[in-house]
Amino acid sequence: MKRVQGLKGPKVQGLKGSRVQALIPLFALCLSLLFGVNALLFAPSARAQEKKSVAVLDFESPVEKQYFDMGKSASDYLTAQLAEIGAYRVIERSKLEKILKEHELGMIGVVDPDKVKQMGKFLSADYILMGNITFLGDSFSINGRIVDVETSEIIGAKSSVFKDVTQLRVAVKNLARALSDLAKPKAGDPSGQSSAELFMGVNSRDFYDSAEALIREIAAIEVYVVGSITEVNTLNRKVRVASSMKTGSREGLRLKVQKLGFSGPEEVGTIFITEVGTGFLIASYLEGDQVKFSIGDQVTSKKVRFKVAVGPIVDEVEDNQDLTKKYHEAVAENLAGSEFLDSADEDDVQKDLSQLRPGNRKAILAKLFKSGVDMVVEGRFHGTPGSRRTDFNLWNAYDGKIVKKISFETRL
Repeated sequence: MKRVQGLKGPKVQGLKGSRVQALIPLFALCLSLLFGVNALLFAPSARAQEKKSVAVLDFESPVEKQYFDMGKSASDYLTAQLAEIGAYRVIERSKLEKILKEHELGMIGVVDPDKVKQMGKFLSADYILMGNITFLGDSFSINGRIVDVETSEIIGAKSSVFKDVTQLRVAVKNLARALSDLAKPKAGDPSGQSSAELFMGVNSRDFYDSAEALIREIAAIEVYVVGSITEVNTLNRKVRVASSMKTGSREGLRLKVQKLGFSGPEEVGTIFITEVGTGFLIASYLEGDQVKFSIGDQVTSKKVRFKVAVGPIVDEVEDNQDLTKKYHEAVAENLAGSEFLDSADEDDVQKDLSQLRPGNRKAILAKLFKSGVDMVVEGRFHGTPGSRRTDFNLWNAYDGKIVKKISFETRL
């Protein structure tokens, strides 16, 4: 027993004192090497994780004189949108202009490889984003391309077609999203770069035409409602309207309330139909709305822009999600420029739409209605590429009923 105790005493103490202390630096070195190897083997490279920096040059404007400043306006807004999305580190416009001026380099239409490399060096930029806007006679096309300053290669090119100058901001917003998608890693491509075009066999004009065809069908719904308020009940938010003119009236249809004054009609609120009767309508207003209207005020559907959200669209033949996404964007873009319709393309709306299923459709639509959405369109493509056919349902957000079924041929 004494021998064993002696063994535990001096020998263990000696190990803790001199040997362990001598081994600590070696142990620490082994740990650092081990974690260093793990980091090299399993962690993504710093280059893959780091955001690329991009400088946005002024886009070339259409040659028509009345559109001379469209290119600069588009570039300013594109810079802001790219910075907001956050896929790239975006160089500030003021810094860009200052540096290019110092080195006597232009802001528009740079295509020479040497100039691209010079710009990248002076700006400390990985990419240069350049492009142009062209007038197609009855519409515009904004085209952007991203160039790698080291190789002078185009790593991505996107375009967006829009109907008139009022849609420029919407078109630029869609272009920013598309260009930002180029920074996202693709399957089997850790660098995050993608091909310059996803739809080499599809004319971008076909997206515009197909979107216009859908919007024409929606806008063709005839609505003509006029009347005057005969009763207002603030306890249950009910409004009675005397009306013999109510073509296309339906539950959930939003109407403007106008108060007549010396300077003409003044809009004082919005109501929506809850019941259609003979010679009258029963309407309501959303909880929390401030009531500014009273008996005798006029009710009308004139100049009401009905807000339409684009729900899930499926390609049944190829399951081409890139195609359906681009079509979704084209419809939202053209809705924003419509005279009678408006686009509900906000992030919150899209988040709710992503949860839309047959089992919860009515609940999701009711939620969207409270946020200002009037109708939701969803559907599918079927048939062979180049001669697809559409089957869309236009849903009333108020009660979840189908307002219209829409079908047409498309070259997509």
